[in-house]
Amino acid sequence: MTKPPPTPTCEPIRLPYESRFPGEFKVANWLAEVGDEIMTGDRIVEILTPGVVFVIEATTEGRLKRIDVPVDGSLTATTTLGWIEPPQQN
Repeated sequence: MTKPPPTPTCEPIRLPYESRFPGEFKVANWLAEVGDEIMTGDRIVEILTPGVVFVIEATTEGRLKRIDVPVDGSLTATTTLGWIEPPQQN
């Protein structure tokens, strides 16, 4: 079951190019912690596939709001790994 976003404006963290990633993976390491400021392009999570570790980069800026798949947690290409909350607009 997928958890709803923590707030309606949060952006999901997912694997890019879902169709290129069949099968199941594991989270090897989170490179950011909940509450950290994230910039577009920041490396935020390492994913382990059989024989390969690759990094997911942030596609937006903001603050890491929630991690839904912890280290050693399993995921598929469509799993939401976590959420980034955009900066507050003044």
